[in-house]
Amino acid sequence: EIYEGNKTVIVEVENTGPCAVKAGAQRKSITIVDNDPPPVVTLSADSSHISEDGGIAIIQATTNPASGKEIIVTLAINASSTAPSTDFILPLTIIIPAGATEGSVPLTAVDNKSDGPTETVVVDIASVTHATESGSQQVRVSIEDDDLPPTVTLSVGSARIHEDAAFGETTTVVAAILSNPSRFDTMVTLATDGTATHT
Repeated sequence: EIYEGNKTVIVEVENTGPCAVKAGAQRKSITIVDNDPPPVVTLSADSSHISEDGGIAIIQATTNPASGKEIIVTLAINASSTAPSTDFILPLTIIIPAGATEGSVPLTAVDNKSDGPTETVVVDIASVTHATESGSQQVRVSIEDDDLPPTVTLSVGSARIHEDAAFGETTTVVAAILSNPSRFDTMVTLATDGTATHT
C-alpha cells in the first residue's frame, strides 16, 4: 500500500467519425479516490546516550504507510535542551523518498574540552510535508561528559612584599589556575602557614 492521494482522469471526445458531429468541446473529469490511509510520521533515536567525544545517535523518521510523494520532516531543538548548540551537530531536515518508509540524520556530539555535567538534546518535529505527525513526536539524547576534572595550581604575582608602603609594594596577587576549563563553579579554599601572622 502506497498513499498517493486522489488522482484525476480527464476524458474528452477526440473524433466522432463521419456519422456524428461533436457538440462543442466535450470534456469530463473523473476522480480516483485513494483508499489507502494517509502516511503518519514517528520519530526515534537508535541511542539515548552518546559520548561527547564524537558519539553519534541516528535520528530516524518512519512513515506508515509509504507515500508516493517525497516526505520532508523538519526538526527543531526543544527549548528544554541543556546542551548548547556548539556541543552537537544535527541536520534539521529528514527526507523520506517516495515509496520508502524511513529516513534519518546523524546527531553528532562535539567535544567541548571542558569538564561539565551530562547534557541533553531534545529533538521535536517542527513540520511535515506530504504526511502528518503522529501526535507530538520527541526524542531525547544525552551527551555524556568524558573530560577529567581540572587540577588546581597556585601562582603568586610577587613572592616578596613589604610591610611598609614606604619601602615598596605591600600587596601581591595569589591566583588559582585550572588545568582545563570547567562548567562547574570551582571554589578554592586557601590556608596560610609560615612565620607571618594573620591580622
